[in-house]
Amino acid sequence: MSDIKTLGWILSRFYAAQHFSAADRALGQQLVRYIKSQYARTIRALPWLDDPVRAVATRKIEKLQALIGYPDSTFGRPVDLNDAEAVLRYYADVNITDGYFGNVAHLTKRAVARDWSRLGTPYDEGEWLMTAQTVNAYNDIGSGVVVFPAAILQPPYFGADLPSYVNFGVTGWTIGHEVSHSFDSSGRRYDLDGAYGNDWWTARTDAEFQLRAQCFVEQYERYAVQGLDGKPLHLNGKLTLGENIADAGGVDTAFLAWQQHRVDHPEQDKDLPGLARWTHEQLYFMAFASLWCSKSERKLLVSQVYDDTHSRPQFRVKGTLENSRYFREHFGCPVKEPTCKIW
Repeated sequence: MSDIKTLGWILSRFYAAQHFSAADRALGQQLVRYIKSQYARTIRALPWLDDPVRAVATRKIEKLQALIGYPDSTFGRPVDLNDAEAVLRYYADVNITDGYFGNVAHLTKRAVARDWSRLGTPYDEGEWLMTAQTVNAYNDIGSGVVVFPAAILQPPYFGADLPSYVNFGVTGWTIGHEVSHSFDSSGRRYDLDGAYGNDWWTARTDAEFQLRAQCFVEQYERYAVQGLDGKPLHLNGKLTLGENIADAGGVDTAFLAWQQHRVDHPEQDKDLPGLARWTHEQLYFMAFASLWCSKSERKLLVSQVYDDTHSRPQFRVKGTLENSRYFREHFGCPVKEPTCKIW
């Protein structure tokens, strides 16, 4: 059972108090502003978008709200974590004993009752679907919000004392990735009000999108891991399409946003000791790639190929950077054109 339906918000209060400051939230908000601004510039410049589509897409970016860190009186619900009395009231009907099974049953019953109590009421677009101690992020496309819990906004990938190319290479990419989901293969079907199916795409622009999306499908289906039988097991390019589009959109959007940020805040574009052999541009992409360092048992890797909408970590690096003109330029690749490109 998820911590959001048990005692997760109590844990969130203490986690946020110790590990997420007002300065951290301000930095997160700053990154969001730069990413949204750059995404809007990209949309305005794309020649394959018809003007009516461009207008709606730009407005979607403007309306998109970001929830940073944890819920409080300003940044969402279900409970203001800055208010200890509010947290106590939220859990006033909880009775914890020394029996694990009974506690789980009690909390499960409470969670189900709360869910049923919302039947027929308006959807709460500001409610958090992850606790502050969750290392993840999401785009609630129907609500028009992107959410970044405090636990994903932590060193060594995020912090005021880090160079801006690290903050943008990892956290900026994460923000760009989530924003991109509003315009991926499924997110683009939601309109300005979060309604699905109110088609705002012209026939010509829709065809242009489909052509570019198919490029991603074919690109990722060329990648393979070793199957349990020792033979190559190719990725499912259709299953992972939305995430692959978001990965590519995130890395280039965050790179260009960082370029603007370094003009506005050159003091944050500082050197890291021992890394002088690489340019700041190269370190931006290296910071992004470092996010995906991992090791998996082959059985898990194979099962993820079949059922995970995300590509395997090594291909989130390889495929994404093959699709970045800026990576190719700054690492001196002979071919500068990206393999596939939408946003």
